[in-house]
Amino acid sequence: MRQMTRGYRRLVFLGVLIALLGGGLYAQMAKQPAAAPQVGHPAPDFTLSALHGPPVTLSSLQGQPVYVNFWASWCIPCQQETPGIIQMYREYGRRIAFIGVNATADDSVASARAFAKRFRIPYPVLLDTAGSAMSAYDLIGMPASFFISAKGIIVARVVGAMTTSVMKQDFALLANSG
Repeated sequence: MRQMTRGYRRLVFLGVLIALLGGGLYAQMAKQPAAAPQVGHPAPDFTLSALHGPPVTLSSLQGQPVYVNFWASWCIPCQQETPGIIQMYREYGRRIAFIGVNATADDSVASARAFAKRFRIPYPVLLDTAGSAMSAYDLIGMPASFFISAKGIIVARVVGAMTTSVMKQDFALLANSG
């Protein structure tokens, strides 16, 4: 009987120890930021070559709202949403900086150039040849759009093709984000 009591005490002690260690590990993990940039957090900075013109650094645009769209020429949803984005550029382009980022590491400069020409993209097209911006934004699929306030904070994030109603809502939110 005495051995069962010792065994029981050891089991309880071990259970408490595991619970404490597990709780400490959970608390530590909860303090770490999410891998992908989230709404309410700063947008990761990047510098990328442009299809036309000098390289662009995202942080150099701070002070104005910025819309960043990640796309690839072979991506059907990217092709479907591009006309809508161009329409939003016509409506908001004086108040919001637009940037298209081609996933050139998974595409090609020639394909990006053909895509930009086909759709007559009026805003800067940047080339992510090494995949560094895609990695910084933890993207595995496209299209992906980030709406960034003038202070460099993500105010909306859309992964997947945007509908016209989502575009109107998020561009209005960004234009009024101050």
